[in-house]
Amino acid sequence: MTLLPVVRIGPLGSARPLENSLRFYSKLPFIPLTMNVAGKALRLRLDTGACGLVLFEEAIKGQIVVRHTNRFEHRGHVGGQTRRETILLREVSLRESHWKEVSGYLIGNQKSDNGNTAGNLGWTSLGLKVLQIDLETGQLSWER
Repeated sequence: MTLLPVVRIGPLGSARPLENSLRFYSKLPFIPLTMNVAGKALRLRLDTGACGLVLFEEAIKGQIVVRHTNRFEHRGHVGGQTRRETILLREVSLRESHWKEVSGYLIGNQKSDNGNTAGNLGWTSLGLKVLQIDLETGQLSWER
């Protein structure tokens, strides 16, 4: 039996503390975070509804190296159709948590609606068991 990951949104005082955490600026309509890929910072938006990591090709050009798989798929959405390639990122870290490799998607024909981010991080792509978000204090914590 496979257990589904859990997302808790609310004050941390009502839940047990988790092993990893970071603070975020809580006055934005999204949760910004910085993930490192092979030692280079990559600004992302946390997307609790996404099933993976999605990067915009124009936003990461010249910043990080991705391993291309040449596996493409087309996804329909409200704005039309998006073509995305499955990619692999090596040596990924979020604060003290480290992953040798994380898979994601690269989109070449679309730009972020926020010019300061390179894509969206669907937290399930990191294989987390629990994600806690405290919007009042701007605290994000997780358990692997």
